[in-house]
Parts: sequence; structure tokens; C-alpha cells
Amino acid sequence: MNDQERLLGLFLEYELGTLEGEERTELESLLRQGDGAARAALSEARATVAQIGLTADSATPSSRVKEGLIAQVAEESRSAGPAPVIESKRFGQHAALAYAIAAGLLLFAFLEWQQVRELRTAVAELQDRTAELSDERDQLAENSERFERILAIISGPETKAVALEAPDSPAMHAYWNEQYGLMLAGDNLPVLAPGRTLQLWVIPKQGNPVSVDVFQPTPAGRALLLSQPGIALQDANLLAITDEPAGGSPQPTTTPIWVGPIT
Repeated sequence: MNDQERLLGLFLEYELGTLEGEERTELESLLRQGDGAARAALSEARATVAQIGLTADSATPSSRVKEGLIAQVAEESRSAGPAPVIESKRFGQHAALAYAIAAGLLLFAFLEWQQVRELRTAVAELQDRTAELSDERDQLAENSERFERILAIISGPETKAVALEAPDSPAMHAYWNEQYGLMLAGDNLPVLAPGRTLQLWVIPKQGNPVSVDVFQPTPAGRALLLSQPGIALQDANLLAITDEPAGGSPQPTTTPIWVGPIT
């Protein structure tokens, strides 16, 4: 760094109001003496500070601008070689600025990480809610189709209604339509023993019973079954319900509890 560059750096600090001690005394002495190099450096420093709107007369310079300019001058001073008093002061200012920048970067990184974590949490919650809404939509669609099928079975002109009677239990009612299938409904049904299930059968006019489906009454004793029997309605003679092991049986293993003729 030559003498003129050194003077410019000092006058920049002088104009920003940060120059003190022997350096300030030195500059003021040069100005009083009418030193041409000093006056030229002062003029250039004022022009530079005026361009960024930070003259000491019009506004107080921000610490960020001060630190930036001081750090720049300090960097130039270090690259030019030793300058005992000035270099030591500016190195300390530069180091302080470096620590401040490092702390700022750490804070920025932490805030960025926190925002990313919060964003991931929000995305996960949104995905969960989307999955819930999708499940609800599918459930509504399934219930709608089920309801429409029940209506079609009950209101079909060719539907057969069958009352299945039991000696010690409320009757169940079945509706069988060749096109839409069979619906069975019951209420106030007895509680089954653990490991047991109810199984609906079609007793054909000829041959062995044909399993329709297995079902479990709800804790409130209600049952609603929709199924498609694997036998033609015209070949069926009776509907029967037996108490079977969980999962059902290939053929009835107990005497039917509910029985109803198809007429």
C-alpha cells in the first residue's frame, strides 16, 4: 500500500468519525500544513462517503458500514506489510467483524434448520390429513355404493323376501334379488361365544347346503350382510343360519338356529 492509499483509508475513517488518537492528530496536522496529498485524499474520501449517503454531518453512519470500510482498509494494510500501531488496531477490528459474521452465519443456519424442520412437520401433517381425507372419501363412496345396492335389492320387482325364524331369538329378514344379490338384516341378536361365528347357507332343492357368507353381530346385537349367493334363486329351497367355528365351515356342523323358506 502506498502513502496515498494509506491516507485515503485514514481519511475514510476520519469522515466516518471513527478515527482517533495519533492517526487523527497526524491527519489534522497535515491539513493545517496544507499538504497537497492530504487534501487530495480528504477530497476523495468525502466524495466516496457522500456517494453512499453517510457523511458525518448529515447522518450517523451505521455500524455495518463502518465495520465494512474499516475491515477493507485493515485488509489492505495487512497485505502491504507491518504498520505497527495502525495495523494492530485494524486487525482487532477485523477479527471482531469476522467473529460477528461467523455468529450471524451460525444463527442463520440454525434458523434455516428450524424452518426446514417445521416445514417437514407441516408437510407430514398435511400428508396424514390428505390420507385421512382420502380414506374418508373412499369410505363414503363405499357406503354410497352399499346403500344403493341395498335399495336396489329391496325395491327390485323380482326380489324374494324371506323371514328366518328362530325358537329363542328374534327373526332375521333376507331379501334376495337375482341381479343385485342377497341382503340379510337382524337386530337384538344373542352374543356369540368366543371363537364362534354365524354362517348363512342356501339349502338347495337338490344337493348339499351352499355357504353364502359368515358374519358377526355387533356388540349391540345388530347384523347386516350383503352377499352374492353362488346358486341361482330358482334352485334354492331354504335359507338357514348356523353357529360355526370362526372362519366358517365347508358344511354345517350344528343344527340351524334360523330357518326360512323361499316361496
